[in-house]
Amino acid sequence: VNAVVPPGLALEKALQWAETIAAFPRETMLADREALHQGLGRPLAEGLAIERRLGITTLETAREGAGRFAAGQGRGGQGIPA
Repeated sequence: VNAVVPPGLALEKALQWAETIAAFPRETMLADREALHQGLGRPLAEGLAIERRLGITTLETAREGAGRFAAGQGRGGQGIPA
């Protein structure tokens, strides 16, 4: 994650990003983190295979989140700060 911000605002932006990331489901964030660690330095095809393997374990969480979104929760511009 990166962003260009005016001088003196880096900590504030970093905290915004941290709060946004922390709001995601824990199991999906841990799977993404593990995919990063396992895939670092590997060819793209290997990295994508690792991400697919680890991502499969979080499909139920994704399904639940998609259901909540379809029901109208999380809409209205909420998400990653600009």
